Amino acid sequence: MFGQCGCEDDFCQSIRTADHPQGQPYGSGHRCVPLSPSEGMLILDVVDGRIMYIEILERPPMDRRDTWT
Repeated sequence: MFGQCGCEDDFCQSIRTADHPQGQPYGSGHRCVPLSPSEGMLILDVVDGRIMYIEILERPPMDRRDTWT
């Protein structure tokens, strides 16, 4: 499933870019790549070279047009 995080925290705008094992860690091949934005936090969860999740925290609101399925 791809789309918004679903946690409903007001500071979170994270995006799933691939299926995530529910309640399980990604396992081997997983690494976190913290970026250095001027505001908030951006962290990529990468598994075997593929971006699986984009953590977008404490950032200005993004334009959320009806693009999520």
